[in-house]
Amino acid sequence: MSFIRRKKLANFVHMLKLPKYLLILFFTTVSVSAKADLRPNCLSIKLTCENSEVANGQQILFWLEFTNKDLGTRPTLLPGNRKSGKKIIYFSFFSVKNDFYTEVFRESAEITIDTSIRGGTDFRYLEAGETFRIPVFFNDSKNFDSHIEAHHRLPELTAGEYQVLAWYQPWNDDLAQYAFNPIDPFGHSSEENYDTTKLDLSFDGTQSNYLRLSIVNYFSVSSIFVNTEFCPLDCKFCAAIEKGNWTKVSAIIDGQTYYKGPTNVTDLDSAWRMPHRNVTWLGPNPQAILASLPTFTGRTMIFSTPSGYQYYYLSWQLGEIYKTRSRMSQIFYWMGFNRTPIKTSEVDYCKLVNFSPY
Repeated sequence: MSFIRRKKLANFVHMLKLPKYLLILFFTTVSVSAKADLRPNCLSIKLTCENSEVANGQQILFWLEFTNKDLGTRPTLLPGNRKSGKKIIYFSFFSVKNDFYTEVFRESAEITIDTSIRGGTDFRYLEAGETFRIPVFFNDSKNFDSHIEAHHRLPELTAGEYQVLAWYQPWNDDLAQYAFNPIDPFGHSSEENYDTTKLDLSFDGTQSNYLRLSIVNYFSVSSIFVNTEFCPLDCKFCAAIEKGNWTKVSAIIDGQTYYKGPTNVTDLDSAWRMPHRNVTWLGPNPQAILASLPTFTGRTMIFSTPSGYQYYYLSWQLGEIYKTRSRMSQIFYWMGFNRTPIKTSEVDYCKLVNFSPY
């Protein structure tokens, strides 16, 4: 280095050393003015599995728990019975060596389900702190082509330990814009269209926790159901499910939900809604129904039978209109009687009207 260059460098260093208070002031100002626009992820997704060991080809039941950790009620998007497009939830499997994760399999996000029956995503509101759980089935070949819950297949993997991760990508659905505020990779959102009643979610989506799963060379036994007050060893409800006696299953549910006229809710038997060894999944009631009578409500159920999982849809009629009495009331009205003592409807009425596979 030449003498002139060394002298210039020395002068520059000397200049930096003299006004230390100016340098301190400069860096303090920069650190205060620089904002790290980091947004908390208020949608928690927890992945669990009933078995820690499974064999290649064995059916695997995962559970995904969605929790709203925000301060108010917020909308979210769930797979529902989506039939086309791309998956909202898909999985990756990782091998781990020396704390280094290598992705060995990521399932396709494309949906190839039979579209002869229409379906759609579940737009659901979660209250602050509320958790909602959904099942995900792997290697259920019987229902792979017909149900989004079972539209997951794992290829044969080498025996060993893996870490499983669930990806949540609701932006694959057009309804996502009504449930989330889109956040870019730098944590920025559109201030013009920002909605405080929605959750913030990155365009890249989010993911669950890592779950340890061992692939072994033998079929593992599922966890044994512990008998309860509502599901004893001789449970008639589960016995009917095992035998495929769906008429009896329907009759039990109807008998425990049917009422006409004022009744105390505690008088109704809710045993069928309790955990049962042969009921894998009891879907929720809809969050809104029509207010006019009669109206209808419904929910889905997944039964575990010796021949595999069975999917059923149940619907109830709420309220009843008496056709003959309504016609008589209308005739009296035409005759000039504005009010008649004839009761034309019954609000306190509930009847199971549909129990069918879907």
